[in-house]
Amino acid sequence: MTSKEKELSRRNFIKSAGATLAVTALSAGIGGLLTGCSKPDEETTGESNEHSVNVTWPLPYKHLDPAQAEEMAYTTYKAGNG
Repeated sequence: MTSKEKELSRRNFIKSAGATLAVTALSAGIGGLLTGCSKPDEETTGESNEHSVNVTWPLPYKHLDPAQAEEMAYTTYKAGNG
Protein backbone atom coordinates (compact mmCIF):
# COMPACT_ATOMS: atom_id res chain seq x y z
CA MET A 1 0.00 0.00 0.00
CA THR A 2 1.39 3.36 -0.91
CA SER A 3 1.03 6.49 1.15
CA LYS A 4 -1.43 7.86 -1.43
CA GLU A 5 -3.75 4.87 -0.81
CA LYS A 6 -3.54 5.35 2.96
CA GLU A 7 -4.70 8.96 2.78
CA LEU A 8 -8.24 9.58 3.82
CA SER A 9 -9.97 12.08 1.62
CA ARG A 10 -12.53 14.47 2.99
CA ARG A 11 -15.19 12.82 0.84
CA ASN A 12 -14.43 9.30 2.15
CA PHE A 13 -14.30 10.57 5.73
CA ILE A 14 -17.73 12.20 5.44
CA LYS A 15 -19.20 9.07 3.79
CA SER A 16 -17.88 6.77 6.53
CA ALA A 17 -18.98 9.18 9.30
CA GLY A 18 -22.46 9.38 7.76
CA ALA A 19 -22.72 5.60 7.53
CA THR A 20 -21.64 5.22 11.15
CA LEU A 21 -24.19 7.82 12.24
CA ALA A 22 -26.96 6.09 10.28
CA VAL A 23 -26.18 2.68 11.80
CA THR A 24 -26.11 4.17 15.30
CA ALA A 25 -29.42 5.97 14.78
CA LEU A 26 -31.09 2.84 13.40
CA SER A 27 -29.86 0.62 16.23
CA ALA A 28 -31.06 3.13 18.83
CA GLY A 29 -34.45 3.29 17.11
CA ILE A 30 -34.85 -0.47 17.14
CA GLY A 31 -34.08 -0.54 20.87
CA GLY A 32 -36.80 2.05 21.45
CA LEU A 33 -39.30 -0.01 19.50
CA LEU A 34 -38.59 -3.11 21.54
CA THR A 35 -39.28 -1.37 24.84
CA GLY A 36 -42.64 -0.25 23.48
CA CYS A 37 -43.78 -3.87 23.37
CA SER A 38 -44.24 -4.10 27.15
CA LYS A 39 -47.69 -4.02 28.74
CA PRO A 40 -47.56 -1.30 31.42
CA ASP A 41 -51.15 -1.77 32.67
CA GLU A 42 -50.51 -5.26 34.04
CA GLU A 43 -49.26 -6.07 37.50
CA THR A 44 -45.69 -7.28 37.41
CA THR A 45 -43.36 -8.70 39.96
CA GLY A 46 -40.08 -6.89 40.35
CA GLU A 47 -37.22 -8.62 42.07
CA SER A 48 -34.94 -6.00 43.55
CA ASN A 49 -32.37 -6.87 46.21
CA GLU A 50 -33.73 -10.42 46.44
CA HIS A 51 -37.16 -9.21 47.60
CA SER A 52 -40.26 -9.91 45.56
CA VAL A 53 -42.36 -6.79 45.06
CA ASN A 54 -45.75 -6.42 43.34
CA VAL A 55 -45.83 -3.30 41.18
CA THR A 56 -48.93 -1.81 39.57
CA TRP A 57 -48.35 0.46 36.58
CA PRO A 58 -48.43 3.39 36.28
CA LEU A 59 -46.78 4.26 39.55
CA PRO A 60 -48.63 6.85 41.63
CA TYR A 61 -47.06 10.27 42.16
CA LYS A 62 -45.52 10.72 45.57
CA HIS A 63 -44.47 14.17 46.82
CA LEU A 64 -40.83 14.35 47.94
CA ASP A 65 -39.40 16.69 50.54
CA PRO A 66 -36.31 18.23 48.87
CA ALA A 67 -34.37 18.58 52.13
CA GLN A 68 -35.03 14.97 53.11
CA ALA A 69 -34.06 13.74 49.62
CA GLU A 70 -30.85 15.79 49.78
CA GLU A 71 -29.93 14.35 53.17
CA MET A 72 -30.68 10.78 52.05
CA ALA A 73 -28.59 11.20 48.89
CA TYR A 74 -25.69 12.66 50.86
CA THR A 75 -25.63 9.96 53.53
CA THR A 76 -26.02 7.17 50.98
CA TYR A 77 -23.15 8.55 48.88
CA LYS A 78 -20.88 9.02 51.90
CA ALA A 79 -21.61 5.47 53.07
CA GLY A 80 -20.24 4.20 49.73
CA ASN A 81 -23.57 2.98 48.41
CA GLY A 82 -23.99 5.46 45.61
